[in-house]
Amino acid sequence: INKKRKRLVLNNLLFSLLEKEAVCCLDFDSSDKGPNTKVAFSALKNAKLADKKIAMFVPFSDEANLYSFRNIPKVDILTFDQPNIFSLSNCHQIVFLKKDIESFKDMVSKWI
Repeated sequence: INKKRKRLVLNNLLFSLLEKEAVCCLDFDSSDKGPNTKVAFSALKNAKLADKKIAMFVPFSDEANLYSFRNIPKVDILTFDQPNIFSLSNCHQIVFLKKDIESFKDMVSKWI
């Protein structure tokens, strides 16, 4: 798939999810404490996202949050530098962390 078509598909997926109000910024960070799947799942549960299929964006360098969310069922971890069309088209919700809002904006600006 060429870059232009990929950007168009990502744009359409993003706006489709925005219309469904399926883009969420989660106020969670385990960088200071280390990886903790139980606390990460609790954060998703508190945000009423635990039962939904989620595409979770984290920076590749953020190992603590990456490890915290990777073993949670229905959570597909994606990095900001390589969004996956398949994962985004099969998710119910896009989630990113509040501390990563600028990375999310940068990634999305390339799709528009």
